[in-house]
Amino acid sequence: EQGADEVMLIGGAQLYAQGLEQADRLYLTRVALSPDGDALFPEFDMAQWALVSNNQHPALDDKPAYSFEVWERTKA
Repeated sequence: EQGADEVMLIGGAQLYAQGLEQADRLYLTRVALSPDGDALFPEFDMAQWALVSNNQHPALDDKPAYSFEVWERTKA
């Protein structure tokens, strides 16, 4: 969009797959769970990305551990 600094795709899986090749930055939340389901974030080549931030949060009471990650595409 004109005048926007960033455009964000917030789901679902098909949008992620279509937009991944054009992305310069990824904001990922990883939750320490393995629920059943068929909608996943697409695999990406980590060699093309650099992890620039990883904010980890431990499990508390009945809430699982999770982390917020920021990845930036490397300029090769």
